[in-house]
Amino acid sequence: GQYQAGSVVIGQAPPLSAGGHRRRSDVGLPADVPAGHSGVATMAGAVANLTKGIVGAGILAVPNGFRGSSIVVGVLGLVGTGFLSAMGFLAIGRACMLTGSTTYREAWV
Repeated sequence: GQYQAGSVVIGQAPPLSAGGHRRRSDVGLPADVPAGHSGVATMAGAVANLTKGIVGAGILAVPNGFRGSSIVVGVLGLVGTGFLSAMGFLAIGRACMLTGSTTYREAWV
């Protein structure tokens, strides 16, 4: 699988043991991870977490940015930042496509 101890990688988890469960030693999970959790993120879960982080940061930061500038400068800054973020995500996707990698980490190693 693509799982590496100490990190969460979107991909395939190690195979189940004979009893149908993953042992903590199989996946390299810390002792405080609840039983039944594989430590491998699904694509939907990763997208949801990324979206929550971006929206949460925006809700806190955008009003303060608009307060310190005019509405025109605030909107231009917001659009510019969104454009740069989109270009960064597209560059990561292109790097993964060109290298045949399925994770961000694999693309740069």
